[in-house]
This record gives sequence, C-alpha cells and structure tokens, in this order.
Amino acid sequence: IFSVHLEGDAKLLIVGAGSTYYTCSVRIFVRDNIDDLFVEEQRLEGGQGVQESYGYNVDILKGGEFLAVSAHRARYDGDILAGSIYIYARDNSNFFQLIERFDGKYKLESLGERG
Repeated sequence: IFSVHLEGDAKLLIVGAGSTYYTCSVRIFVRDNIDDLFVEEQRLEGGQGVQESYGYNVDILKGGEFLAVSAHRARYDGDILAGSIYIYARDNSNFFQLIERFDGKYKLESLGERG
C-alpha cells in the first residue's frame, strides 16, 4: 500500500495500492450503511504501463467531490520519472471520472512524489 486517505465523515476510503516499481491502482471504498463495513466501489488504473507508481499519493478534495492521484514515475515524452498527477471528479452516479492530467516536463522531475 502506497497511501491511504479517509474522508472527513469516514464514509469514503481511498487506497493507492501496488508494488513500488509496477503499475498500481487506486481503490475506492464506501462505508456500507447496513453493516458499517467498507465495500469496494471503484478501481482506477494508471494509463502508462509498468513503472509509473500510479497511486503513490492520493488525496480527496472538497468533501469527496474531487480526487488527486500521483504517479511520480510516469513518463513524459520518453523521459522516465517525469511524473503525472491525475484529477478526478465524481459524476452523478458517484463514480470518479478523469477530468485533467498534469505531466512533469523534465527527466527525474518526479511530479507528485512528495504529495
């Protein structure tokens, strides 16, 4: 597990999971109102293949409406470790949809590594 973020009201749990050097995922869990347990609702995948460390850092913004995910080992224009940050917004069905991606522009920039 890379990172864990629990929304303020403890109903939404975001987990960036995987191994250090391979493509990983972000898993979104919501608290079940009946059993009070977290149930996986959605899984987000990085888009660049191996070694991007997608989900290394995660953060929930604006009461769970937005999600920021880093992939500090992502490539930009062939340069390894340029890094990327993905911004998602919740749609009407409460699933996160990608709305913007920011890429590091330089080799070894590692955008998103420090959160």
